Parts: sequence; C-alpha cells; structure tokens
Amino acid sequence: MIITIIVLEIPLPDNVTLNSILNLKMYFFSYFVSFLLCYNFWNNHQKFYEYIENINHQVIWLTGAILFVLSFIPFPDKYNH
Repeated sequence: MIITIIVLEIPLPDNVTLNSILNLKMYFFSYFVSFLLCYNFWNNHQKFYEYIENINHQVIWLTGAILFVLSFIPFPDKYNH
C-alpha cells in the first residue's frame, strides 16, 4: 500500500515522448530508492517472523512501529524534487 502511494507521486508527462519521460528521471530514481527501502523492511520483517514462536503485545507494537516508520517514506519523497 505504501508503494502505491509513492508511485502516485510520479507526475504524468504532458506528452508521451522519450524526452518528457527522461525529464522525470529524478522522480523514478526517488521511487526506486523508496521501493528498495520498503522492500528491505518487508523482507526483514518476514525473516523476523520465522523466529517468532508466539505473537504477543511486544511483537504487535514492534510491527506497528515499523509501519509507522514506513508510512513516512512518501512524505520526504514528495519534497525531494
């Protein structure tokens, strides 16, 4: 869901030419970096749950904290351009 919000920040070009798409290269680069960051969090989160035998309140709060951090990724991404 966060990736969807990030990709919506990429503006549509006025006309579909190679030059107009290349003018958006910083948006695409920013999306790529944000995607890698989200993927890294998700991948580590999946590995984390391989070692969890039971889910308690600490695990739920940790997951909430991770989601809280991830929810801020679109904010600086928007003002990067």
